[in-house]
Amino acid sequence: MTTYVIPVEDYGPNGLIGTRNITFDLTGEAELAYLSNQKLKNQYQTLRQWAADAAQEATAWAGQNQAQRDAAMATTFTRLGKLLEGLADLLSNLGKT
Repeated sequence: MTTYVIPVEDYGPNGLIGTRNITFDLTGEAELAYLSNQKLKNQYQTLRQWAADAAQEATAWAGQNQAQRDAAMATTFTRLGKLLEGLADLLSNLGKT
């Protein structure tokens, strides 16, 4: 279980009235859903870099030996797994809102 705190600002007709913190605990699927959007936002640059790496690898593929190709495929499988995990988190969150 993880405790999260969200700061909230209360406004009235003349501006800011005050601030308060809303505290809540999450576990399991609820926590994954809560964190999924921020996790994807945090990974934006990584995904861009992976796309550039994939394009470079596709260009170099014909000139590589089998060991280099195996290493590239292992990296691809690892990255694909991480991408699919993030998409599953997003879909889980979208399905519950």
